[in-house]
Amino acid sequence: MNNIQLVNLLTNPFDIEDNYNRILNIINKLPQKTDILYAMPPSTLRLYHPSTIDTQNDLLNHMLDRLAKELNNNILLSYPAAIENEFLKVHYYILGNNERQFIGSIYLNLDNNIDANSKLKFNYKDQQYNIVTYNDDVYNNIDLRNNNIIIHDYQPFSYQHYLDVLNNTQNHRKNNFIYQSINSFVNGKLYCGLSANSFDGSIKYSKLFADDGLINNDICEAKDIEYDFDSVIHESLIVGIRRFMELNKFTNIVIGLSGGIDSALVAALAAESIGADHIVGLIMPSMYSTQSSVDDAILLANNLGIEYHILPITSMYDKTLEILNPVFAKTDFSIAEENIQARIRMLLLMAYSNKFGHVVLNTSNKSELSVGYGTLYGDLAGAFSLIGDLYKTQVYSISKYINKLHNKDIIPLSIISKAPSAELHPGQKDEDSIPAYDLLDKMLYAWIEDNKWNEPIEKILKELKIDISDEKIRIFESVKYMIENNEFKRHLFAPILRLSHKPLNEIILGKY
Repeated sequence: MNNIQLVNLLTNPFDIEDNYNRILNIINKLPQKTDILYAMPPSTLRLYHPSTIDTQNDLLNHMLDRLAKELNNNILLSYPAAIENEFLKVHYYILGNNERQFIGSIYLNLDNNIDANSKLKFNYKDQQYNIVTYNDDVYNNIDLRNNNIIIHDYQPFSYQHYLDVLNNTQNHRKNNFIYQSINSFVNGKLYCGLSANSFDGSIKYSKLFADDGLINNDICEAKDIEYDFDSVIHESLIVGIRRFMELNKFTNIVIGLSGGIDSALVAALAAESIGADHIVGLIMPSMYSTQSSVDDAILLANNLGIEYHILPITSMYDKTLEILNPVFAKTDFSIAEENIQARIRMLLLMAYSNKFGHVVLNTSNKSELSVGYGTLYGDLAGAFSLIGDLYKTQVYSISKYINKLHNKDIIPLSIISKAPSAELHPGQKDEDSIPAYDLLDKMLYAWIEDNKWNEPIEKILKELKIDISDEKIRIFESVKYMIENNEFKRHLFAPILRLSHKPLNEIILGKY
């Protein structure tokens, strides 16, 4: 496969003309070689979206003609073209040097972007090539001894999928093939743009989220590829914010800083991604906030070098209760009064956003969101959820990784070590309402990630090596009840950056 070279391109999911311009810019800077076929990543001209699949055909044809005429090298290019018999039909072309050659189509299942057992063959310079789409069984279903195999991956990034790709490609490194994945971002889904080239027993990879250009200039050996969860997820979070901001043409972010671990991690990632001078933190203490939490939030802001403002909410809270007194007067203090605080804070965040054009990042994690531990239109609101696919224990792990990476406590140790609390009433701790996160996350992982929702609780406890007792069974039953009865909150939640194969915006139970 020496006459195929891999090219990376960050696909704008909706802007065909932008993609056309960048293809032209990349390819025409390369030396003119008529014997080389430059393979673009899958879905280079656009990504699939129901709203545009049937509305851009004239523009697509025009761009294909222009590329054929204006490219001084030949490229292999694909894009989603139509829905046919409930499958997504993806067209493939060879373009360049005044040639536009349609070589065929493959078909993808709409629900998971995995192939519908379709393959595509084409000839280039007297050699035959086979295009197949990546799935878990791809290496069992094709004869890699044919060599000249091009594997295209249409699935979005998740850590598990990333590991599967690395393991599968390395297990078959004795065969000759190339692997390419989409490089893009849409609806909270990252596409990492990973590429691999296996030749004569040696396999090389592109970097994750590599820049536009020839892959040969940006490769690493298999031994140097990154496997570590914290490292891979940290990079994915950084890229996720940046791509969200660029796609939506935002330049600045506002975050509510509570002095807790979740908002601290989101602020640290945002500052690292787009720069501290583009981040503003609002510290909004109530009468229940501890001074140590305010101090921790200030210390974090100073460590990050971000602008911050302290906006106490006690007077707003008291006035709200005064207004509600005619209907609340004969009732006891309850979760309703607690949630008013969270909603006042979001009111201030949205007011700042509306006034100055900053986008509000949500700071809820996957553990809280799974069980509904959050306030609708309060701390569950925001334009984008950066850590909504990270369990609480993973939030701590990534926070410690950031400190290790920078060789200093960017996120203060006082924040990492304190007991989690929403501070909505005196002395409140998260564990007053939900199990300790070490236990909760094991339960959630078994149910959500490992698909054990319908298995007996006793069996799950045994697999997790947790003592089977009436108390533990009661805890599991109560958490399962919370998951079942809070799906409406997940349905109304902000868009989540997808990091796992089971993000919560891909609804767990399907009630809605």
